[in-house]
Amino acid sequence: MDDPARRYRYGQKARSMARAQYDLSVVAPRYMALFRQAMANRAARTGRPARR
Repeated sequence: MDDPARRYRYGQKARSMARAQYDLSVVAPRYMALFRQAMANRAARTGRPARR
């Protein structure tokens, strides 16, 4: 890309999008929900409550 100003804007936008999607404060709650769902599925399948 030959336009430095455009390259800078694209870089800023990409950085902002990455932070919004992949920041630990965003990702951690998603993983916790996934783990809780997996534990609930296992408990339902085995008939035993999930350990905490």
